[in-house]
Amino acid sequence: MENADEFTTPDFYIAAFLLAKGHKLISAHHDGSKRVFFAFDDFEGRKDLLRAFLYGEAVVEPQVFITAIKSLKQVIHSRD
Repeated sequence: MENADEFTTPDFYIAAFLLAKGHKLISAHHDGSKRVFFAFDDFEGRKDLLRAFLYGEAVVEPQVFITAIKSLKQVIHSRD
């Protein structure tokens, strides 16, 4: 169940993007299958930021994005 102050996504790359942009990962949980849901503190402007990401208009430093991907993989694998 999603808290009103949280944004939850099963999309790994959206989660990595939010992490790279400095947003706080609250939790990562499995839904009973292999899907992982990532929960972040919600913030003003989230919809616009995600829209920019989805349309290729967002900017993030490549190394920061790679580090975020590695961090999320570590979170996923530590839960197995």
